Order: sequence, then structure tokens, then C-alpha cells
Amino acid sequence: MNGDGVVNIGDALLVAQFDVGLRQCGQAPFGHPQVCDLNQDNACNIGDALRMAQCDVGLIGCAFTCKPFSCP
Repeated sequence: MNGDGVVNIGDALLVAQFDVGLRQCGQAPFGHPQVCDLNQDNACNIGDALRMAQCDVGLIGCAFTCKPFSCP
């Protein structure tokens, strides 16, 4: 999400902030919304943030196939 090439809790925070309206889609540091939809539900939301956080702490694997997401 933030463009550093690593899925971690920082990315989860950005997505959670976007989901509740605290971040603008496509504006730094939320600069890569196209890789946001990890759970493939056609949205960028708290479900995706949860998967990012789970990946960061090793609860799930981090090899995600994302559906393309565009800013609304």
C-alpha cells in the first residue's frame, strides 16, 4: 500500500484509516490502491487490513493475489 514492497502493519493501518475516511485514496502514503483488495471482495476495507495484519504477525501467508482496486 505504501510502496515499500512489504506487507506489514503499516499497510494495514493505512487501509483501516481509508476505510473510516481518514485517508484519501491514491494520495501518499496510500499511494498504491491497486494492491489493496486482498480478500477479493471488490473493496478496500477493514477485511483487507485484517489480512495484512495477520500476514505481518505470521498467522497467514503473505502471497496474496489481489483484485485490481481503483479509487472511487
